[in-house]
Amino acid sequence: MVLDAYEQNESAEVCYSRAHRLEPASFRWVFYLGWVQAAQGKYDLAVLTLGEALRMTPDYLPAQLKLAETLRAAGRHEESGTIYQTIIERHPERGDAQYGLGRVYSATVMLLPPWIHSYEPASSFRRTVLPITPSPSPIASSVTPRRRNNTSGASSRARLRCRPR
Repeated sequence: MVLDAYEQNESAEVCYSRAHRLEPASFRWVFYLGWVQAAQGKYDLAVLTLGEALRMTPDYLPAQLKLAETLRAAGRHEESGTIYQTIIERHPERGDAQYGLGRVYSATVMLLPPWIHSYEPASSFRRTVLPITPSPSPIASSVTPRRRNNTSGASSRARLRCRPR
């Protein structure tokens, strides 16, 4: 794990594969091995290893996310999108799954929703739908400068004071 932490992935891969051979029923060695293989760009091998890890512990969310990310990196967008959609159905609060699905959508035209094909420049969308109006943020309006008397005779310095709402 130290080798993995210091991004010495080749040495970590050797250690994790040895640990997996010594303890084949242990989920963690297979998962870490797949993670390191993906970090090295060995995507096909990492997909097999992470798939083996998920057969051991099918509900482990980080392994599911890593498998979907690895599939996307390997160019297998349809499989990756399916895994991301399954994760989003079970865990809609997971932003990393939604982000991953968005990356899958942006990588392939086939998976894009039909409305995206009627392309309109983003600048016109921003002007018509999201008009930008200057308004003070709630944080900026709650912070006001405050003068403090300095007893040493030097000029007073501005301090920030937060007003409770």
